[in-house]
Amino acid sequence: MNNTIMKVIEQSQVAPPPCSLPSPTTLPLTVFDTTWFYCQQPIKRIFFYHFPHPTHHFLQTTLPILKHSLSLTLQHFFPFSSNLIIPQNSQDAPYIRYLNTDTLSFTVAESSADFNLLISDSQDAKNWHSLVPNLPPPSTEQNNTRVIPIMAIQDPKITCLQETQENVLEKVELADLVPNVYPKNVRTCLVLSHEQIQKLKKWVVDKCIETSQDMSTFVVTCSLIWFCMVNSEQSDQGDSIVVDDDLCYFLFFADCRGRPEFSLPKTYFGNCLASYIVAVNRCELVGKDGIVVAANGIDMRIRDFKSDAVLGSETMIVDFKELFKPGKSVVLVSGSPKLDVYGTDFGWGKPKKSDVVHHDSSGIISLSDCRDGGSGIEIGLSLERSQMANFMNIFQGQLDDICTSVACE
Repeated sequence: MNNTIMKVIEQSQVAPPPCSLPSPTTLPLTVFDTTWFYCQQPIKRIFFYHFPHPTHHFLQTTLPILKHSLSLTLQHFFPFSSNLIIPQNSQDAPYIRYLNTDTLSFTVAESSADFNLLISDSQDAKNWHSLVPNLPPPSTEQNNTRVIPIMAIQDPKITCLQETQENVLEKVELADLVPNVYPKNVRTCLVLSHEQIQKLKKWVVDKCIETSQDMSTFVVTCSLIWFCMVNSEQSDQGDSIVVDDDLCYFLFFADCRGRPEFSLPKTYFGNCLASYIVAVNRCELVGKDGIVVAANGIDMRIRDFKSDAVLGSETMIVDFKELFKPGKSVVLVSGSPKLDVYGTDFGWGKPKKSDVVHHDSSGIISLSDCRDGGSGIEIGLSLERSQMANFMNIFQGQLDDICTSVACE
């Protein structure tokens, strides 16, 4: 992959249809928006599709349709072609602004990368980074107001070196406020089958003291991964882990759109994710009952959400500032199986693979539905090579022991 060539074929700007929106149009940021300023990485997702046609066919037939469809879509979802405005006066809140001169950056490129390698379940993290577009640089207006683009799209057409077929991706990147990095991590995609998840649920519930209710797929999956990640860190570094306290944190988001506390219309479009932080003593999390401790902690926070979705929202920004200070042990969940990413069809069928790029920043895991269908779950993560080896050994060992234990009951 070191010899991969990326050739930019076209760079263009896509805008909503002329006169379809008033200019200017502004939107204030909500508390759900502002918390994302403290996340370490922007949201980046890549979709890989099989497209068995030559490049000129894509450029002449498919690309015009894509760009026209995108333009029509931006009429209804105009923030994607807008800018984030940071006023000079720090006392004034940032906001989203659309002007009739605003556009969305759209890049078409051709890559010599190996498509089959890119959609494999294990590979170097750097393989995907050449496929990620760069946002236009921020600008400064005369009154020193900063103007920051929100989104960019890139369509890399991949011509396989080892095969005659050609393939295409659709790549979407949101809110890229952090420079791209090319880590030495390795990526992996794990799959838990429906049968494995059911056994994991039964095992956790049988061992739980604090609750007798059924555990969700989300809870047991995240508990297993969190336990394995922290333990792999232990195995990699011995007993000399450098952290500023003995707490490990798990951060997840909950969809609030249907909550009565917010009374949102069905047409609402915007961030509506409440964040929830689980804190567990490291010594408990790495112990023999660590998965159960993690499950109880995550499940308790979900019950908090169900009883009061706005609980803790008044301290959310302060909590985020503290959480992302250096030295913290934090695992953050991105995505959800409920998003149905493998149902995203642009006319080429289901994606061959879809995952996020931003979990190349260690500590972020992604969850999604399975590309092969069914009720299993895909977990994406990226770790330094030696830690990944530790993680895989711990993960497989725990999963085998749990499934064997449940099967023998």
